Amino acid sequence: MAESNLPAKGGYGWVATDLPLDDFTMGVLRVLNIAPTQLHPNSWAYMQAFRVLCQSLYLQPSPYAFLYFYDTRPYQRTTWLSLISRPNISRLDAFSQSFKHFKDGYFKVVVKEEGKPYFLNVDGSTKFPFSWTGTPSRYKDMGTNELSVGDKEVVETLMKFVDKLSTKGLVRVYNSVHPIIDIEGHIAQSGKKNLAFFQSLRKEMVVKAKAAGKTNVPNL
Repeated sequence: MAESNLPAKGGYGWVATDLPLDDFTMGVLRVLNIAPTQLHPNSWAYMQAFRVLCQSLYLQPSPYAFLYFYDTRPYQRTTWLSLISRPNISRLDAFSQSFKHFKDGYFKVVVKEEGKPYFLNVDGSTKFPFSWTGTPSRYKDMGTNELSVGDKEVVETLMKFVDKLSTKGLVRVYNSVHPIIDIEGHIAQSGKKNLAFFQSLRKEMVVKAKAAGKTNVPNL
């Protein structure tokens, strides 16, 4: 993969978008049937915050568990897609950051031979849409009965948070040297009850993770 010398455009650099994309991110793009730049920066922030929150609790972030908390209302014409938080269900607060000029330009990613496994399947098909599509998937009021057992566990665990968590705060700890300390700092700003619940829930999930043989602290 060839690196671009161009600066990150608008909001995409801020929401810590890295290449190559991981399985969770590629899965969301695949399920939504959109290219990376077709997803609005605000929605990228939701996705990154969800990943950080899940991994801090030893949960495996997955596309359908993530999309359970959001609706999509794609237009008939080819354009950007935004995720809409489901009222009383989404556990992340509204992300209202105003990104300017993110529509003004792009950078090109050139995939070299050694980088192909990160972007292409064995049969040569792409792991996610490379170009903008005119048929993004529509999601509205997804039910828990549509989720797998693993995805339902993720959703039910996150739904235990009574107060919404800071999307911006969680994104800011992405790739932090001390992620858990930073996460606790941002959660504490929303109240001591939220922090106490997070710490209690994390201890509970650590015990479950160790029982399942997961002894390493997640790499956030």
